[in-house]
Amino acid sequence: MIATPASPAAAFVTSASRCHTPKQFRALLDRLQTVLPYRGLLCGWGHISTSTLAFVINDRYPMKFSRWYLTRGMLWKDPAFLEWLRTGQAHIWSDYASPEILEQAVMSNVQYSICGGLVREDAWVGFAANMESEENARKHLGPFQSIVRPLSEALMQAYPRPLLSSRETSVLERRSLGEVIKQIVAA
Repeated sequence: MIATPASPAAAFVTSASRCHTPKQFRALLDRLQTVLPYRGLLCGWGHISTSTLAFVINDRYPMKFSRWYLTRGMLWKDPAFLEWLRTGQAHIWSDYASPEILEQAVMSNVQYSICGGLVREDAWVGFAANMESEENARKHLGPFQSIVRPLSEALMQAYPRPLLSSRETSVLERRSLGEVIKQIVAA
């Protein structure tokens, strides 16, 4: 009997289940290209109850857009992100994004990002995979949905703790709200 090779998605899921370290996760992102030919990927995780972002990885996602989106607190204002939290279903960002966010996304050429991940009781793990075109994004939405849960679990295993301490996170949050260093130090 001749063994048939596993599909790229099945092979990816197997690799994801073996991912336990940051180095293995980076290798997993390279393997992800065989299933999902993305141009850039932004992923992270955070806490739902405190509306905080605890961790972010940027793999060739436009930095200018990422900075704008995160420093303006758009994550918790983004209808696309909120829709995903509500339904748990992957979707194409431009189908749900607000006009303000969509305008910035178009300028950065990330409007056809596929978004999704894993929503747990108090935490979320999310991915935005920037695709070349709307057609390409729609074509890969199904495969993305089938591998995003194991990909999310691999991210949480490889990076189980926030990169910043709670104090560092607090300082950054206050800076993003416009407070100057002297105000933060005094508080």
